[in-house]
Amino acid sequence: MPEARFMAQLPPATRLSAPAFQDEHARVYAAALEALADRGVPVLLGGAVAFNHYTGIWRDTKDIDLFCRPGDAPRVLDALAEAGFRVETVYESWLGKGFVGDVFVDVIWRNANGLFPVEDAWFEHAPPATLFGREQRMVPLEELILSKIFVAGRYRFDGADILHILHAAGDLVDWERLAKACGEHAGLVLAYLHMYRWGYPGWRERVPQAAMDLLEKRALESQSSYGPFRALLLDIQSFQVDVDDWGMPDPHKKALADIFGSAEGRE
Repeated sequence: MPEARFMAQLPPATRLSAPAFQDEHARVYAAALEALADRGVPVLLGGAVAFNHYTGIWRDTKDIDLFCRPGDAPRVLDALAEAGFRVETVYESWLGKGFVGDVFVDVIWRNANGLFPVEDAWFEHAPPATLFGREQRMVPLEELILSKIFVAGRYRFDGADILHILHAAGDLVDWERLAKACGEHAGLVLAYLHMYRWGYPGWRERVPQAAMDLLEKRALESQSSYGPFRALLLDIQSFQVDVDDWGMPDPHKKALADIFGSAEGRE
């Protein structure tokens, strides 16, 4: 049946489980973390591993995400290279990779759209956890939420992750810290809070009204530093038409210019 063929193409459903990796992948990931620890290069675990830490939900992942300060990115890649990884900088604004064969780790120092650089405060609020028999540090809850709010495109949407984080760990969120960290994007965070309350009406108190009021106040008071159009920051594929055919200003270029001083030739 067509429906069966369609369902067979979908990734497996998420489940409650401890992290589980293929043996070869586990060896590569453990080697990466050991190399960085031995060289004293600080990183935080994000992505599926951090999501599991806060929610207990596990989904099969093709890599692990290592978050570092922008200034530490060269040290992280150099340490991986010294440990035998093939490394590359994919986007100088936010992403590098370290490979052993086809297995890889992502090295991330900003959101994909250039926002929310990893800062000292991330490390100050990072909770410990154990992975591969070694203590690791996880991306803080508030930054994990912020790392996902802009993943809202046609082909990938992390809204379900955010709702699960709020449901499983909403009582641990430092709402003042989240409201401050999200800056002018408070309205976007607020949209996910409304989505949670819609999706989980029986547990709406896990997003307290005080948090809603705080984000609403921040959203009303904030002004867009991108001018009249920000939607491209959610999904380039879906919103490039606004720039190319409707003449909207490109907010991604501004994000790159904020990082490098100019967006020309930058990614």
